[in-house]
Order: sequence, then C-alpha cells, then structure tokens
Amino acid sequence: MQPELPRAAARRLSFHAALGLLLIFCLLTAASIYFSSTTGILHAQRQLAPGEGTAAANTQPPAEAEKLLFRDWPQRAPDLVLVLSAQQHGFLNPCGCSKPQYGGLQRRHNFIKGLQDRGWPVLGVDLGDLLDTPQHRGPQSLLKYQTSMKALKLMNYLAVGLGQSETEMPLIDTLGQYALNDQSPRIVAANLRDKDANFPDMLGSWAVQAPPQGKLKLGVTGIIGPTVRAKIPQQNPPLQFSDTTATLNTVLKDMQAEKPDVRLLLYQGNQAEANECARHFPQFQVVLCLTRESEPSDKPEKINNAWVIGVGQKARYVGVVGLWRTANAAQPFEMRYQLAMLGEEYETKPGQEKANPVLQLLEDYTRQVKDGNYLEKYTQRKHPVQVEYPDAKYVGSDECISCHRHAFQVWKGHPHSHAYQTLVDAKRPELRQFDGECIVCHTVGFGFESGYVNEPKTSHLKDVGCESCHGPGSLHAEQGKKTPAKLLALMNPFKPQPNETPEQEAQRLLRLDLDCQKCHDVDNDVKWNFKKKWPAVIHRTPRN
Repeated sequence: MQPELPRAAARRLSFHAALGLLLIFCLLTAASIYFSSTTGILHAQRQLAPGEGTAAANTQPPAEAEKLLFRDWPQRAPDLVLVLSAQQHGFLNPCGCSKPQYGGLQRRHNFIKGLQDRGWPVLGVDLGDLLDTPQHRGPQSLLKYQTSMKALKLMNYLAVGLGQSETEMPLIDTLGQYALNDQSPRIVAANLRDKDANFPDMLGSWAVQAPPQGKLKLGVTGIIGPTVRAKIPQQNPPLQFSDTTATLNTVLKDMQAEKPDVRLLLYQGNQAEANECARHFPQFQVVLCLTRESEPSDKPEKINNAWVIGVGQKARYVGVVGLWRTANAAQPFEMRYQLAMLGEEYETKPGQEKANPVLQLLEDYTRQVKDGNYLEKYTQRKHPVQVEYPDAKYVGSDECISCHRHAFQVWKGHPHSHAYQTLVDAKRPELRQFDGECIVCHTVGFGFESGYVNEPKTSHLKDVGCESCHGPGSLHAEQGKKTPAKLLALMNPFKPQPNETPEQEAQRLLRLDLDCQKCHDVDNDVKWNFKKKWPAVIHRTPRN
C-alpha cells in the first residue's frame, strides 16, 4: 500500500509537469480513503495480506464507512470467518454518558449478524478476561460474567480462553457461575493440570466445530503463558500448569482426531511469548494474544504460517479473519484480516430491539441487579474526612444553601444537579439507577459511610452535589465559621492559597482535573476537557 504523499514534498513538485500533477492527484485521492484520521464514527481499517502495512481509521459517515469494511477482500464468500475478541474486563455496553463511545455486546451481535447476512460462515472466539479488573470488581461482577458468556453463546462463539481475571474470583466461583451448567462456548485451558478432577466438565483443552452452513472445521485450544501464570493467586483447588510444549504436542495430536481444517491458539500471554509459541508450532494459522494497549495494531504479526493478533482491551474492537481454500498444499488458505471498531453505526435501530437477543440479555441483567438489591451489597468505607473526623456524615446539598447561596445557585444551574435523573431516563438497557457502577458517579457519597444507599433511604443524596467533591459536611454545617482549619483543608484541598505562584496554580488545577476524572474518565466522558468544563463549575463567593 502506498504511503500518503507529504504535503511539503507535494509543494516541491513542479506545477508545470502535467504528469506529476496527475500522479499527485491519484495519490491524494487514494490517501483520502485510506489515511483519514479518526473521528469516532468507525475505525474501519483495511484488511491485510502478509507483509502489508497498516491503515488508519476513515472519516466517512457511518453508512459509508461500513461499506469500506472488507472492501479489498475477494469477491467470493470466505470459506470460514473468525471473529476475535479479548480482554472485555466487564465492559458490557457503553454507558451513553457521552459520545462517541465504542464496543459493547449488543453492537457486537449486530456486527456479527451483518457478516452472517452476507452468507458468510462465522465462528467467534474470545481470549478471556471477561471479568472486571480488580480495581473495578464489585458485587455484580459474576453476574456480568454470566451475562457475557450467555451473549457469546448467542453470537455463535466456539471457545473462550481462561484469563487472569477469571482465576481471581477464585476460579471455582467463576466456573460455577456459568460453565457448571453450560459448556457452550467451551472454556479451554489446555495446560491447566487436573482439570477433570478439580473442575469436572467445566473446562476443556480444545474444541472443534464448523459454523452453521460452513464446511471448514475450526480447532481451538488455549494456553496460559508464564507472565499470566505468575500473577494468578493461590487458591483452593490450587492451579498448577504443565509445560507448554508438551501440552500443545498432546493437544494437536488429540485434536487431529476431529480433523480440523484451521487451528487457532488462544494464548493468554504477551505478544513476545505468543510469537515464540507460533515459531514452535506452525500448525496454527491464528494466535490471539493479550495487548497492553487499549488501541490495537491493525497489522497481524506474521510468524511462520501463523498470524499473531491482539485486538485491544474492553472489546472496543473485534478482529475478523477470512479464509479461502486454495489448491496449493504448501499454503492451503488465502487469508485476510480486518480490524473494526464497534461504533454507533452498530447500535440496534429503533423498533428492532426485540430482534437483538443480546440487548434483551442486557435488559435482563439490569433487572436482576435491581431485583437482587445489588446497591446494598456494596461495602462502605471511610472518606478521608471521616478518617480524621469519624463523626462526619453526609447531609445533602440543601444543607449548604444558607451559607453558600452563590455556590448553591451555580450548582443548581449545572448538569450535576440532575445527574441522577439521567440514569432514570436511560434506555437500552433501562434501570441504571439501580446499578452501583452507574450510581457511584451520579449520587453523593456512594460507597462511603453515611453516603447514598438507594432512593428510598437516601433521596437527599441523589445527584452530584456539594459533598461529592468536598466530602461529608455534617460537622461543617453544625459549626459554620467555627469549623477547624484542618477540617476545612480536608474538605477543600483545591482552594487557592495566598501568594500562589503560576506553577503552584498549574499543579493545583492538575490535581483537581485528575480528581474530576474519577468520573469523567476516558470511557465515560470521551471528550473531557478540564479547561473548558471547569469555568462552568467555579463557585467561589464573589467579592463585593
């Protein structure tokens, strides 16, 4: 693929050379298609043959961008299409608090259905790490895992790898949530010892299957690599692992009894480890591995006969591998690769909700969260103010108006003052006001002692109020101007200090920006700009 012509070089070309002008025109026309910058509509990247370069996201409107997917693939239908996903980390669906947001299970369903509607035989595989990372793990994490596995089954996934996050619950709890009762998709961890004894019928070493109406069989196995194994906590029953080389030699021999046409390895490890594995086992056409970056490369690493692929984190992207049979025994398949970002163009269209069973699963999930009263399952900890002043409690923003009238009016005119209602109004799925992962950023003090619990018990703590930033204010409300300076400093750590230098001000505002990003993070507020947003929040008392 030709690189984009630099503008400076273009200016140096002679404008009197007609042939040169024609060449520039052709190159720039091609570049406008292949090298447009990301606008958040669709990361529709060019499929790759071995040795080809990368392609950037396009800036076409959604309908046009979708047409660019697979534009260079052979015209005939593939003999097999593999959809690759990984490292979902509990991300079921974009929250909708800002746009554009990417990923989500119901969009993935629509994407896969679009491939199937083309008449393509599709199978899905997932590397694992469906569960939340430890810092985001809460009472509903296992319910989210169960919902994810059910969704993968609906999307015709053949196999799922075993990630670090699944083992940390511990593993027996994770498997009991789904695999104990359902073996589809099959969870594969070939080098985990004593599977049959410790986790009977819940784990496998490999799986082989052809997609509906497809002729090629896919064989999938999973390996947990050294870097991941080193992070797995001790538990009962203990998790011990066999040598990778010996394990794969056995698996490939056993799997051959089912005569798979294509072999794929789910490698729970970094790319360097996956590359080494691909070098030693050229029987695999595809190796899916972990990525440290949330934004993946759209270029597979070619090692021997295999493509080593990473698809990023939180399932914002899926990778798609197309395979066509050839008559060449030395290279039996022609392969193409497409990395696609799941943007808003894959949202379920209004009126078609019942046609998307994954969307119905998400509605069931929020209903279970509500009916199970999961809000009250969250543990409460002490706010930093409460560590120093144990009697401090949350009292609600109305307690602040008598002394801080100006600040209260600024707050009332800001979206923070009706943040809770946005959860009540949310659709697809509904019932967000009962979800602790949403409530934490739409109420006062959720997760802290005396903070928000639920609407019947703590309606005065709905919305993002004064104490969301300043901490529990009961002692200050009682003592007014007699409040100790130490407590005031705890409640307002970002207050400008006398004789503050520009450098000190910049550091203070940076700390404030980072504090705001506890909620206004990259996932929930994708266009967060502190400098633009902060002026609407400033509420210092005006000087006469």
